[in-house]
Amino acid sequence: MRKPFIFSPIKKRASWAALALAIIALIAASCESQTPAARDAGETMTFIGYVTDVRARSLVELESLRVADAAGESLRFHAEEGARFPDFAPSHAREHMLMGDPVKVTYRELPDGTLLIADLADAPPETPAETPAPF
Repeated sequence: MRKPFIFSPIKKRASWAALALAIIALIAASCESQTPAARDAGETMTFIGYVTDVRARSLVELESLRVADAAGESLRFHAEEGARFPDFAPSHAREHMLMGDPVKVTYRELPDGTLLIADLADAPPETPAETPAPF
């Protein structure tokens, strides 16, 4: 014979609490996708060019990028620790480097001269006659 089912309000509350905590964690993670540099009111600039070097802290977190434009100017951009760019993981940056696809870096310059990434995006490809790849 089967044991009778006993309703336990404690177990039910615990599962609801776990669900609520998971939802709060997801909301907090989505808020962190915007980097602290992007939230600051400082003036941002943009640089469009080709990725020539990628350094990563982990599989999902960039440390720095070196980007060169068609005129040969090369700049190193740094990402804040903990900053993530959901559409631009280190693997995606390396793909741009290998394929020669341009990127658009939105950044701001810190007082010490460090160029801090606020946003990364795919740049629209230009016609080959206008801007050749640097390699």
